[in-house]
Amino acid sequence: MIAELGSMILEFTRLTQLTGDLKYFDAVQRINNELKRVQHNSSLPGMWPMVINARTMEMPSNHFTISGMADSTFEYLPKQHLLLGGRMEVYGRMYEKAMEVAEKYLFYTPLTENGGDILLSGSAYPTNDDEEPLLEPEGQHLACYTGGMLAIGAMIFERPADLDVARRLVEGCVWAYNALPSGLMPEFFHTVACQKGVGKVNANACQWSKEKWYKGIVDRQKDNEETEKMTMDEKAEYWIKKKKLVPGFTDIQDGRYILRWVTHPDLKPRPC
Repeated sequence: MIAELGSMILEFTRLTQLTGDLKYFDAVQRINNELKRVQHNSSLPGMWPMVINARTMEMPSNHFTISGMADSTFEYLPKQHLLLGGRMEVYGRMYEKAMEVAEKYLFYTPLTENGGDILLSGSAYPTNDDEEPLLEPEGQHLACYTGGMLAIGAMIFERPADLDVARRLVEGCVWAYNALPSGLMPEFFHTVACQKGVGKVNANACQWSKEKWYKGIVDRQKDNEETEKMTMDEKAEYWIKKKKLVPGFTDIQDGRYILRWVTHPDLKPRPC
């Protein structure tokens, strides 16, 4: 997973700063050099897919996301720039290239009852050179770091327009929290994408209708013996009841709220 390649950049760099031993920074900088070398070799140039061969740097995967299993590599680029005091511009350049792709192909406006000007971060699947990548309109709890990342990047790389993108991403996560009766955002869910990208929201395309929501639900589910002879409305209502869906959600694949844990041999596990 791409996250595993970039997850230790900050930690090892800080070890070098504290100890004066360059071997730690050297290790992660070698990884960064390879990521930079292949950044434009993927089927979505500017981003790395979720799965990458760490030995050969080949990229067989066609799944692009900045959510779970990819998050750390993207998140650490602007933070590494800050940790190094801006002395190495390469981290900023890599970050900006990746975010240009994410803002075009991964971020989207979900269909919601109040038509909010919000964003979620989904997944993209390139098909061929002549077609737009397919957008998977999903939401993940692990993607909620993106608003903070975009806000940091907006300030340190002088990208003022990204502050609004950051706000909309944060409000997308707030919406997902508030939409559920528990007040907790699901770990993994799907919505209807009424608009792709970060441009001004098209009010007509994102105007709420039960028909759009119902169609999104039915398109996500496979018929079973109970639903195969139902009308579209009956199917949608069946899945709403069965999966406890709330307006705007077309599927909830993982309704848990998983805490991530930090462990130490002398301490009990505690939430991050």
